[in-house]
Amino acid sequence: MSNSNGKTSSIRDNKVVKETMVALYSDRDETGDVTFIVESESIRAHRCVLAAISPKYKAQFYGGHPDEGEIHVADVSAAAFNEFLQFFYLKKVILNTKNIEGVLNLAKQSLVDAFVTECIDFLMEVVNVDNLCWAYGLAILYDIKKLKDHCEPQISADTKKVFASEDFINCDHDLLIHILKLDTMDCKETEVFDACIAWAKSKCRQEDMDSEDIGNLRAKLIMAIKHIRFRSITAEEFDEIHSKYGGFFTAEESKEIYQIIRGVKNIKTRRFNRTSRQSDKDCARTRIHRARRRTFRF
Repeated sequence: MSNSNGKTSSIRDNKVVKETMVALYSDRDETGDVTFIVESESIRAHRCVLAAISPKYKAQFYGGHPDEGEIHVADVSAAAFNEFLQFFYLKKVILNTKNIEGVLNLAKQSLVDAFVTECIDFLMEVVNVDNLCWAYGLAILYDIKKLKDHCEPQISADTKKVFASEDFINCDHDLLIHILKLDTMDCKETEVFDACIAWAKSKCRQEDMDSEDIGNLRAKLIMAIKHIRFRSITAEEFDEIHSKYGGFFTAEESKEIYQIIRGVKNIKTRRFNRTSRQSDKDCARTRIHRARRRTFRF
């Protein structure tokens, strides 16, 4: 008998669909209908599954000129590509710091914001003082504001530890400049200069160059040195730098730096940053002071 007064059920968990997607993921080698060639490894997947989520793959597989046959993927590891495919099939994914840059790159290319967000959240969970430069570099490379905003205060608060990290010593010149552009660091400016010298020496050794040659060190820091805040260095401290690294600065550069240190306003040339750098503690005191002013404002 039919029940004319039938009722619609509440939303129910369809476990079969979940299990089906897991099965599809496990059986990709057998049932997949598209093959990706990554680092000479063949990785199979299902066109419809990828296209259902990613606008990129929808256009690639079902657009006006769909790709057919094997698809070669460059500039990413097979391990990263396999991790990336989890997003399309599994409710819970496992990410690894070793592969996350490749996964993030693929997520960006897929045009699926949710995938990118998962990568960013993972990076924010695993970032620590030892890998801050690495994470900050990814934030800059992929223009991830949320990750930048997460890394920069930590670099400012733990500057000395960051400078001592292997990731800092091995970072590229562009990332070094981004770090030097930060207005807040928890160290003396002479320590910033020393960190730059240590970075330059490491780069010289990597390229079999004389790491004690002043000319080589200056060549490695040709653009970065302009971001040292000499306004935060005393004349005596710069005298010591001059004594230790004679010939690092030209006579004109030294003249400008001494003028910056003395606070001369009308300097003809502008080779170096003329602003002071705040310490993290100074910024903390400023934040507390502003908070108190807001508290007592009527």
